[in-house]
Amino acid sequence: MGTKRAATAAAVLGVVLSAAVVAAPAAHADNGNGLLQCSRGEICFKEWKHDSGNPGRRHFYYNSDNHHTTVWHHGGAFADDATHILNRDSACPVRVYKDVGYLGTYQTFVNQPASEDYWQNYAGFSPALYEENSSHLRC
Repeated sequence: MGTKRAATAAAVLGVVLSAAVVAAPAAHADNGNGLLQCSRGEICFKEWKHDSGNPGRRHFYYNSDNHHTTVWHHGGAFADDATHILNRDSACPVRVYKDVGYLGTYQTFVNQPASEDYWQNYAGFSPALYEENSSHLRC
């Protein structure tokens, strides 16, 4: 009887582990560390045009080839809506592109891992990318 219970427990554990692997988030669901504060290692976007004490924020650790599949922390559409960036990536500059798929005009932002999440540390986009930024690529 003990062997049968062990086999059943192992089977159940296998199903649970398989479900956990399937439920892993997709790459486009990168939310940095999930906190509103721009933390070391993150690429942080903000939009200030609707600032009512709660501007849009979106943080990444990785690339995003399509900002149209992403939302701000408050749920609004992220695509073509960012006005500023703080690149706290620990190793790489980031290129922000006008179009999906790393295409079109781009602007490069150096990494500033020691910077803090203060307004004056965020860089504004050039006129060509201001509110028209559909992808970003690190390194």
